[in-house]
Formats: sequence, C-alpha cells, structure tokens
Amino acid sequence: MVCELTTCPDCLGSLADAPCVGEERRQEFDLPVSRIWTTEFRAEQRYCACCQKVQRAAFPSHITAPAQYGPRMAAWTVYFYAFHFLPLQRMAQLFEDWTTYRPSEGTLLSFLETAHDRFAPIEEHIRTQLHQKVKVHADETEGAPAMKDIGFLPTYTGTVVHDCMKGYFNEKHSYSHALCNAHLLRECIGIAEHDGT
Repeated sequence: MVCELTTCPDCLGSLADAPCVGEERRQEFDLPVSRIWTTEFRAEQRYCACCQKVQRAAFPSHITAPAQYGPRMAAWTVYFYAFHFLPLQRMAQLFEDWTTYRPSEGTLLSFLETAHDRFAPIEEHIRTQLHQKVKVHADETEGAPAMKDIGFLPTYTGTVVHDCMKGYFNEKHSYSHALCNAHLLRECIGIAEHDGT
C-alpha cells in the first residue's frame, strides 16, 4: 500500500506534480480474515442409450455426504486436540469464533477417530523401532494409567531414562532405570531456591 503525499503538511501547497524523491517503509503482519471456503461438486447424470439407464459420474472418494467439512478442518481438529489438549466443546467454540461455523462434537470425534485409524500403522512402526533401542527417554506426566494405556513401557526391556516419578517403579515392568540429570538438577535448584538450604 502506497501512502500518497499530495499536500505539503507545512504550507498546504500542492505536491501532486512534485517528483517522489524517496520513501520510508513500514510493515504490518496480521492474520487473514477467517472464513470457510465452500467447494461444490456436481456429478453429471447422463442417459445411456445402451443400458437404458441414467448414470451418474463419481464424486471424489473423500466426498461422501451432501454437505461435509473438509480435510483442513479435520487437520486443525487433530492439532487442537493432540497438541493443545482442547476438549471437544472448546474446540467447537473456537471453530465458531474463528469461522462462524460450529461443527458438532460428533463431527470432531469422527475426525479424531479417522486420524487415529490412519496413524495406527505409523504408531506401531515407531513402537517396534523403540522396542529395539537399548535406551529410551520417557516423560509421562499423566502417571501410571497413561503408561498402561500407551502400552509401551510395560513391554519394554531396555533402559528407561526418567524423572524418578513413582509410576516408573512398577514391579511388573522389566526395564532398567536411569534417572534424568536435567530433572535431578531442576529438583536441586528448586530445593535451594525454596527451602533456603
């Protein structure tokens, strides 16, 4: 955007015909206006004289309903859930605030279930690779129930570097323990700063 100078701010004389002798630049970074893009797919129908039937063209494979949200909406849902830990109600509200469209919690759940199914083979591949490692690092902030649900640590037999949380010391687990120095140092600093010793 060019900010034109057509009048002298001091004497109010016209600068319309004066040559431009330079310019100062400033930049503003902002988000674009949020909106939903709607793409309409039209499947042609034609009469086949040979079959004597009306045939319809195929829709793209991911278009399965008369109206639906697209893959970007699904990707944002997974991002909000997996990285920002937003519950379904807050995600729905965020989408409404952002786009004026509010997906149902069932729609958001279906996005998450589809993503889970698609990433399951990748997750299993990562799990297999981790089981072959001599040493792994863990930080299970949700405790023993999360360890059990994830299912990796109960079957791992190498060395787990961790923060000394009680949940790691489970007699049913077969791995060896190594305490994380960064966590130990943090604890020591905390004791020194807060206990005054």
